[in-house]
Amino acid sequence: MSFRFKQSLAIGRNTALVSLGTPFSLILQLMLLACGLLLACLPFFSFGEHLRLIRDQSLALCLIAGCLGSAFGASQAITEDIREGAAAIMMSRPVSSLAYIVGKWWGLYAGVLLIQVTATGACLWLTAITSNENHLDTIGLALYGAAVIGSLALVGIKQYVFGGTFVWSANVTLAATFLLTFLLSVSLRTAGTVDWKTAQASLMIVFALAIFSSLAVLAAVLFDTGMLLGACVLLFFGGLLSDSFLTVALPSGWALAAGRALLPNWQLFWISDRLAEGKTVPTATLAHSAIHAGLYTTLALLAAARAFGRRELEVQA
Repeated sequence: MSFRFKQSLAIGRNTALVSLGTPFSLILQLMLLACGLLLACLPFFSFGEHLRLIRDQSLALCLIAGCLGSAFGASQAITEDIREGAAAIMMSRPVSSLAYIVGKWWGLYAGVLLIQVTATGACLWLTAITSNENHLDTIGLALYGAAVIGSLALVGIKQYVFGGTFVWSANVTLAATFLLTFLLSVSLRTAGTVDWKTAQASLMIVFALAIFSSLAVLAAVLFDTGMLLGACVLLFFGGLLSDSFLTVALPSGWALAAGRALLPNWQLFWISDRLAEGKTVPTATLAHSAIHAGLYTTLALLAAARAFGRRELEVQA
């Protein structure tokens, strides 16, 4: 067991480095922060619900960015490995299918989590910047932009002086610098009122992305790149609509509960509407969602390991 665990750690560590070393992950993180800043600066008629509007838009960006990172990360980490023969070479050593799949998943999920940590900080910071309905927090707005530009400049100087990998360093430095700047602005009271309840909604999205990434790994084992991306698109929109479909198609009771548990359902992890109504989210709800995501992820990874073990692998000449 210890040997298999070390194998999964080694595979996952390498997968996380590769995932965070791709330009797509850096572009995704920068686009997420830029879109959040744009949403804060856009004029809109909120009718007293500006906080809800900013929170809903920011959390939607978190979900979309996490799904995109999972889909493209699974394509690079698994599908390309199978196509190029790297998976066959690795499996020629004493590596089990389960250790390979679990390692690939947690490395992929670690890269997605780094982006989600940055996204959570951006969501919280945006609630502070727009806490006053009549005007924006210009100091917070300036610090928000300075954190992004400053981190990239810092990595550029480091790259020029010491060399190394720019994209991986930029991803990690951007996340760390952004969060530290946000926490510093909060501790010095230069930011507006932060809606800390938004962190609960972001945590629920992290649970949803655990399910999405595990299903993306399963699809990466079964399909090639084109079909994988198509399957992830269907998975994303299907998870958004499954709750409405089940409500209409199945009667209330155990059948509806079973359908919601078996089919991917992102509505189960969306609590922004509850927060907008002023309701609190019990700890039991968060724990239930975490257990649901953990069980679903485990089953998906077991299915992926079984499918991977039954697949014929070839080494490219």
